[in-house]
Amino acid sequence: MDALVEKLRTKWKGAVVASWRFWPAVNIFNFAFIPVHFRVLYTNCLSVFWSGYMSHVNARRLAPGAVV
Repeated sequence: MDALVEKLRTKWKGAVVASWRFWPAVNIFNFAFIPVHFRVLYTNCLSVFWSGYMSHVNARRLAPGAVV
């Protein structure tokens, strides 16, 4: 339980802020420039990259006391 609390304390805020930066830009571009029949494919492709980034953030070890 302590490890979970520590992981949330150190990584959650950075991941949420990164999400707030990434997904609005993706969706603005999607609805402005991507043809309707490619929108799901575009979003799914970027979801793969987002999942990879989140896996990287989750697996990364932090120095004691570091905040993401």
